[in-house]
Amino acid sequence: MENGPDRAAFWADFILTRCEYPAPATLREQLANATFDEFCPCGCNSFGVQNRGGARPLVPPKGEVLPRRHGAIFEADFRLADGKTIEIIIFANDEGNLDYIEVDCNANSEPVPKEVAAPDRPFHIQASTSLNMDT
Repeated sequence: MENGPDRAAFWADFILTRCEYPAPATLREQLANATFDEFCPCGCNSFGVQNRGGARPLVPPKGEVLPRRHGAIFEADFRLADGKTIEIIIFANDEGNLDYIEVDCNANSEPVPKEVAAPDRPFHIQASTSLNMDT
């Protein structure tokens, strides 16, 4: 499947159901208040997220809104049956809102397969200590 709105929706669902994000209600709210854009054409499945506001931030705001992204706040990595890996990295902007989702295969050295039969659980998770946790 070519990277675009349908593929982004697939990954949003995948992230919510399989990545073990530590504050799933907050992430679900962010995704429900978002539209997807900036679909990378390189073979990865990365995409931008435009948040319409009203959702609790994923991380505390930086205090000053800058044109730069807050940075990576979460990563989940999956090993496919053929030994390749899928890496999913979530970025937040300076307001603490979801800003970009990077989906790579083998550290973006190969295109993401059209069909992704990943195990139910990631083999590696890295989460920022600044995440706003569900209350």
